[in-house]
Amino acid sequence: ATTTPPTPALPENIPAPAPVRYRTVPVVKTAIPVSNPNGYSDLAVTFIGVGSYNTNTKRFTTKTALEEGERAALQFEVKNIGTKTSSDWYFAASLPTDPTFTYTSNANPGLRPNERQVITLQFDNASNDGDERVVVTVTGGNDTVASNNSFSKQIEVRD
Repeated sequence: ATTTPPTPALPENIPAPAPVRYRTVPVVKTAIPVSNPNGYSDLAVTFIGVGSYNTNTKRFTTKTALEEGERAALQFEVKNIGTKTSSDWYFAASLPTDPTFTYTSNANPGLRPNERQVITLQFDNASNDGDERVVVTVTGGNDTVASNNSFSKQIEVRD
């Protein structure tokens, strides 16, 4: 006859197993913008702020006002809100300096749909002589909508 060996007894002080814990992790998918050859390009420029730029830390700090004579910075964004990749584009920025200085960029490469470029311009001698205003205008890019290609902002410059 066959006998079954006895089941060993478990020690009495074994802790219960830890409960199973889990956490849901969101999955983020990033898609590279695709250009529609039959679409349109629409470059929109948006004011971000004025302030200062630290070249050591590569950080832009927004300020509510600039100090006369200081090294200041202007930051803005150009974004293609259209459906087709733009061609090369340019921008011109009129800065509140003494005398007023207008910076004109070299060609910037085309932006794909939903792609953006943040631009930070540093400038010396913020001025409190008259109309303190920054004006930025974007041109080129086979842009089809001109109404969002520029902005003008009043800037406070303190003595």
